[in-house]
Amino acid sequence: MNPFILAFNARGINATVHKHSAFQIVFSNNNLFKSTLNNEFKENIFGFIVKPNISHFCEVGSNELCIINIEPYSPAGFFVNSLLDDYENYILFESKKELKNLLGIKKVNNLNFSICEMLIKIQPATKLDDRINKTLVTIRKDYAQKLTPKFFQIVCFFHHQGFPHYSNNKQEVAYLNIFFGHGYVTP
Repeated sequence: MNPFILAFNARGINATVHKHSAFQIVFSNNNLFKSTLNNEFKENIFGFIVKPNISHFCEVGSNELCIINIEPYSPAGFFVNSLLDDYENYILFESKKELKNLLGIKKVNNLNFSICEMLIKIQPATKLDDRINKTLVTIRKDYAQKLTPKFFQIVCFFHHQGFPHYSNNKQEVAYLNIFFGHGYVTP
């Protein structure tokens, strides 16, 4: 399991207008579909990538859509963000081939698994501070325990209110804020 990626299939439903705090990669497993992205109606599309907090909905009908949510401050999130220009809120795909080409995927048995596998393999662009690595190892090893900021302050010499002062690296600070701010660690 990767805590930064959530993938699932949706069948035969129509979503109402909504937003996510994650990037989304959405594509059809069978027929082209209709969608509204940032108040712009699109039809006969294979799929799209949409930035966080952009309103959208899909008319799925009898189709099956694959939906992959990606945490924006994860390595995979930074990768997906690099695919979009600053002014772009989304990218549309008319075919499976277009999506595969953009993501650099060659062989595919199951596109959903291939995309997730590719995203999971993405490593941070910069070396993380050793304290962050120790924090990540501890979280993975002791995830069943009730971890607290005090625990990390004692074991890893981190105080969660000082994260921005530990590093100028936005990715490092984002990792720590994800763990302390989104329920991985109980304050």
